[in-house]
Amino acid sequence: MEATRPAEPPHTGNTSAPRPVGRIASGYATVVVKLRFLIVMGWFAAAVGASLWLPSLSQAQSDGIDGFVPPDLPAIDTEIREVQAFGFPLISRTVLVQRDPDGLSAFAPAEAAVHTAALARGDYKNVEPLLGVLPISNSFGLFPSSLENGTTLLTYFFMPPWVGFAEQQAVAESYVDRFLEAEEDDVVGITGSVPARVEQARVVENSLPVVEVATLAAIVLIVALNFRS
Repeated sequence: MEATRPAEPPHTGNTSAPRPVGRIASGYATVVVKLRFLIVMGWFAAAVGASLWLPSLSQAQSDGIDGFVPPDLPAIDTEIREVQAFGFPLISRTVLVQRDPDGLSAFAPAEAAVHTAALARGDYKNVEPLLGVLPISNSFGLFPSSLENGTTLLTYFFMPPWVGFAEQQAVAESYVDRFLEAEEDDVVGITGSVPARVEQARVVENSLPVVEVATLAAIVLIVALNFRS
């Protein structure tokens, strides 16, 4: 007579015992769960404090370019050595645009030349840190490839490379208000990489409050749904 085999226990899948949780991890999880609302409010308070007491993007830009590129970047070092060697920067990042599709006034290039000479002689006061300007027009066939003649005048502003972006923008705007206030000057605006960075910072700074509120609202919603509070 055959001996009957004992019945096998039912298969339950993973038979390994759950790993024990350490005291530190368990205590941390308990604290986070119990203080979840205080933690969220702490994040909110930190965001408000940062917006009130930390410098804004425009203020940070007024300190120069250190916040955007390393100060020992070869290109920046080259620009600084140019000013030290020649007493004048060789690169302009801020440009004033004057344009009339029907043709600029004949006095526009002459007026620009007068201002250029006066700045070079030091006749104008309270223009620092502006070192000089260089007006270039598409008049007199200077640019043979241009499809127009006498319609556009570009004035390049030269300032030391260590001057902040916001200050460079303010200097260019002050120049326009001081010397080109007449309607027949046909000022279109100020362009270049420096004004572009200033405008970029302004857009980001104006959008930050909305982004912060949306982020905090999402955090509160996620916490509430997760813990069914």
